[in-house]
Amino acid sequence: MTRIHVLHPGFNNPNTIAFLFPLLKFHRQLLDEGYQFHFFTHLDSRIKECDALMIESKCYKDAWNDETYTRTIDQLTFLAEHVPIIWCDQGDSSGVFLGQVVPIVHKYLKAQLLKDLRLYQSKHYGARIYTDYYHKKNNIIDEKDFATLPLIKDEHVKKLALSWNSGLMNYGAARPYLMKLWSVLPFQPFLDFSKTITPPQAKRDLALSCRMGISYPRATVRYQRERLRELLRAYIKTDKISHGAYLREIQTSKISLSPFGYGEITLKDFETFLCGAALLKPHMEHMTTWPHFYEPWKTYVPFSWDLQDVEDVIDRLLSDHEQRLSIAAEGQRVYVEHTTGQDAAALFVNHFKNLVTL
Repeated sequence: MTRIHVLHPGFNNPNTIAFLFPLLKFHRQLLDEGYQFHFFTHLDSRIKECDALMIESKCYKDAWNDETYTRTIDQLTFLAEHVPIIWCDQGDSSGVFLGQVVPIVHKYLKAQLLKDLRLYQSKHYGARIYTDYYHKKNNIIDEKDFATLPLIKDEHVKKLALSWNSGLMNYGAARPYLMKLWSVLPFQPFLDFSKTITPPQAKRDLALSCRMGISYPRATVRYQRERLRELLRAYIKTDKISHGAYLREIQTSKISLSPFGYGEITLKDFETFLCGAALLKPHMEHMTTWPHFYEPWKTYVPFSWDLQDVEDVIDRLLSDHEQRLSIAAEGQRVYVEHTTGQDAAALFVNHFKNLVTL
């Protein structure tokens, strides 16, 4: 039996919940395969008594200021001397945000990983490939620089591995209530994937939905959304509405446009799969993720980061009914396969096995 301890900050934010969700949901199947889990929300003497310690990065979210930096490094170094550490970076994007821990830990897992790992050996403005792109191409400058440490040595890059993305969570209408219930009463029926599916061929009177917030404090992050709002202003409303109205809008839309935010992947992607619209996103060919929800022109429709082709791509989808339905159906099929499908547990367990091989 492989004993795995998991240190996490609590069931208190979407990224952490998405990280914990499949471990809890598929715990019986993981146990059958020889993986025994124990979950911690703080350090204690027992945490080292295991074969591997998985640390969710948000546990150390506020541990890197001038006063705590050295103490944090010392603490992680001490733990790593007693147990292999698998660091689970729950940052939104494909960028590495805590390069300082890579030399210490045994593995560094990311939910989305750049295909070219050598890029992690370079600095990127805003710590993201796409914020660096908008900075260089459009001279977008953040009021406050957001810098991260690149990985210098090849041996450190080799520690990077792909975990699982935030899609493995409940994204149905009842999600906010179920997650709140689970946080105070961890009863298994509260922890389930949404089974409410709207087929792509359902009646869809709206051409496009693109509800989004643009209040990001960093200019390079919000730039893409601001430009999209300008481009779409004459056609649709993009301001945020209530969660229920928002889901109903996607259920009756042919296309759902989901731009980048703090990361490439957003919750809207998975809500779109459930609601049966065709997912439209900036291209994601620079990164990989698991499950493999993003295959261009198969499970989603890409457009360029310069946004020059957005309107042409929308017109193409609206004029080609069969292609749009095919893409929406395949995106939904792949999503269901990894959540409520009969082999969903086996798919996750098989992926997980590779991550804990040290």
